[in-house]
Amino acid sequence: MKALGFGILALFGVVLSGCEDAEHPDALIELAEYKVPASSLAFQGASIGFSTEEFRAFWTDHPELSRDEAIEAFEEHAALSGVAQKTLNSESDFSLARKKSMIRLMLAEEIERFRGEVGAAELAEAQALNRQPKGARASHILVMSTTKEPVGARGEEIAQRVKEALPQDPDGLDLVKIQREFEMEEGLRLHVDLQLVFPFANEAFQELPSGWVGLDPAFVKAAQDLGGPGVTDPFETRFGWHVAVVHEVLPAKDLPEEDAKVLAQHASDTEIRKEKYQEFIDREKAASHYQIYPSVVRERAENKL
Repeated sequence: MKALGFGILALFGVVLSGCEDAEHPDALIELAEYKVPASSLAFQGASIGFSTEEFRAFWTDHPELSRDEAIEAFEEHAALSGVAQKTLNSESDFSLARKKSMIRLMLAEEIERFRGEVGAAELAEAQALNRQPKGARASHILVMSTTKEPVGARGEEIAQRVKEALPQDPDGLDLVKIQREFEMEEGLRLHVDLQLVFPFANEAFQELPSGWVGLDPAFVKAAQDLGGPGVTDPFETRFGWHVAVVHEVLPAKDLPEEDAKVLAQHASDTEIRKEKYQEFIDREKAASHYQIYPSVVRERAENKL
């Protein structure tokens, strides 16, 4: 009877011991299956090189975490360290999305903490780099070659005939009508572009306003020489011979102050993002048990975040 009692106690002790050990998964697959079905594992130890021992070491370093918290923290740690190695061999949508979302949230918090008021200098710089330049809105018809031979004098002659065929105060639809009805010689064709908006001078703009395009200098000069709306004389570019219809001349405009503040704040946030991102990567690299590839992570962040 005494032996039976000792046996029951021993068995009870084994059960308790097993329950205690169950808190730390015996395999990474078990760890993954705890979170998702086996058929759609978020990550597997064999594919990215994590072992149960590494998870145990991670949890040992963070005893304040519960099992669920340790699993979640380990996954996040894995997404920032080991996943970079995995993406060298495969484009894992899960790993990339996980890493991007984590870093984006972290950067958003850092930007909010360190964001300051936009100063007068930053505001002036944003206005200078983003003002609307003086320019024009125009359409044009182009006599171009369908072969490797230049259009030459034939193109100039046809462009002159096209201009003479235009009505007074033509619009873009008149150009399209001529393009469809005009009889062309073999080896030549007409091409039409409508409603092009372009600057008169190539100034030091950070970028052209949305919808604006840079055009051939000969095109810009022909439109600028008109001094207002009208039809240009035929002019030549490397593409062929053109006739342009200038619909309106657009005056230079300073950027509204509210818009300038938004752009200045965006530029400031971008600088904070770059600085804090590098700090974050350096910190993770120093604290990581795994080899990571900062160049891969940085390239992904710069191109995709």
